[in-house]
Amino acid sequence: MGFKSYFPQVQQTLTSGIQRNVVDATNLARNELIKRQLRYGARSGAVYRKPNQKATYQASAPGEPPANRTGRLSGSWQTDFMPGAGRVGTNVKYLIFLDKGTANMAKRPLMGWVFSAKLPAIRQILGRGIGK
Repeated sequence: MGFKSYFPQVQQTLTSGIQRNVVDATNLARNELIKRQLRYGARSGAVYRKPNQKATYQASAPGEPPANRTGRLSGSWQTDFMPGAGRVGTNVKYLIFLDKGTANMAKRPLMGWVFSAKLPAIRQILGRGIGK
């Protein structure tokens, strides 16, 4: 009677289960970033005219998430995955100025709020079972 190792199957089950949880947690964060910006509710900042249009929009006030003037930021969120890890990001360079503020503008927090507000849900997803 010989020894049969199930290590490769166990390793594959663990790896794919962990990656599935990482993908789910990363997608939750991405979706919450979009939802926080798009569905935050009424903004209380100044009202501005959209460039080259008659339409107006209400900007965000300090402490509110950025207003959705053009849809560029909310449409730019992407996810990236590596073994056991996931990232959420955007190529919109002005996010850092909105999120952290500048010498002339108070913060319009988005990323930090989402990750701290959703940390319990992210932890729950990452900690769930990984079996079949």
